[in-house]
Amino acid sequence: MFNVITRSNQIKNLYQSGLTQKNIGEKLGLSSSQISVLMKKYGIISREAHFVHMPDSKLKEKIKSLYESGFSYKYLMKNYGYSEKLIRKCINGKARTHKEQSELIKLRNKHELNKHQKQLVLGSLLGDGCLIIINGSYMFQTHHGAKQKEYIEYKHKIMGSNQKLREIIAKSGFSIGNKIYRSTYQNKGALEEIAKIIFVNGKKYVNKIWLDQITEEGLAYWFMDDGYALFRAYYKNRPNNKKLQIYLYTQSYNLEEHNLLINMLKRFNITAKIHKCATGTKMILALSRESSDKFINMVKPYIEPIKCMHYKLKQSTPDMRFKITSRNQCQVI
Repeated sequence: MFNVITRSNQIKNLYQSGLTQKNIGEKLGLSSSQISVLMKKYGIISREAHFVHMPDSKLKEKIKSLYESGFSYKYLMKNYGYSEKLIRKCINGKARTHKEQSELIKLRNKHELNKHQKQLVLGSLLGDGCLIIINGSYMFQTHHGAKQKEYIEYKHKIMGSNQKLREIIAKSGFSIGNKIYRSTYQNKGALEEIAKIIFVNGKKYVNKIWLDQITEEGLAYWFMDDGYALFRAYYKNRPNNKKLQIYLYTQSYNLEEHNLLINMLKRFNITAKIHKCATGTKMILALSRESSDKFINMVKPYIEPIKCMHYKLKQSTPDMRFKITSRNQCQVI
C-alpha cells in the first residue's frame, strides 16, 4: 500500500512540475502509455483533459500571442506540456507557412548593426568587401594581404564575428598565389537590409540610397581599401614643390556610378574628377589638391588606430600596380 501511495505521489508531483507523460516515463523507466494508465488509475487528471473541459482563456491568449510573435509549436508544447492538437485549438487552428516561420525566426534573431559596424560594411562594400548568399543567408566577407593583417583583424574585431579569421591562398586578383586573410560575418536580418540597399537586379550597384548613408568613417574604410595618397611635383621647374593628391581606384564602376560617387563626395565639400586610362575603358577618381588635404584630415582619425595603414597617409612613391606613365597616361574626362 505504501509503495502505491509513494508511486502515486511521485507521478503526481512530477506531472505538476510541468513534465510530460513521456518525460515522467523516462525518469521512472516506464513508457508514456504506462504512465497514462497509472495516472488514470490514481485519479490524476491530465493537462490535456483539463484543458479540453476547462479552458483557461488567459492561457489561451498567451499561447496565441506567443505563436503569433514567432514561437513554434515545438517550443509551446515543451514549455506548456500540451499536445500539438491542443496548441492548435488555442490558436484557432491557424498555422504559419514555412516561409512565414522563417521570416519570424529571422526577425527574432536579428541583431542591428551599430553605427561603426554599418559604416565598416557600407564603406568596405565600395572597396574590397563583398556580400555573398549561402543557403538563403547573407554573409559579409573582406580579404586583405599579409601586410594588412592588422587591418583585417581590426575589421574582424569591430564586426564581432563569431567565426575565425581564415588564412588562405589567393586564387585571383593582385595577390594571386600569396597568403591572404579572410574575415566573415553573418547576420541574416541586418545584412539582408544592407543587401536591399546595394543590390539592383541581383548585382551590386552604386546608388544614391547607399551613398547617402556613408559618413566620414565609411569614407575612411573605402580609402583604406581602395585609396592611394601620392605626393607629386606638378611643375617640372619646381621638382621639390610636391603636393598631395588622393586617388580612389574605382575601375569596376561605370560612368554613371562614378558621377554618383563624385556627387557623394561633394556632400563633404570634396572635389573629384574622373580619370580615364588611354589604354582602356577603366576609370579612377582623382581628388583635387585642395580637397586631398581636406580628405586626409577627415579620415585620419579612423586610420590612426591601425598602424599598418599609416602608409596610406604618407605615401610618396607611385603605386606600381597603377603606375601612370607616358604609355598609360590617365586623362581627365
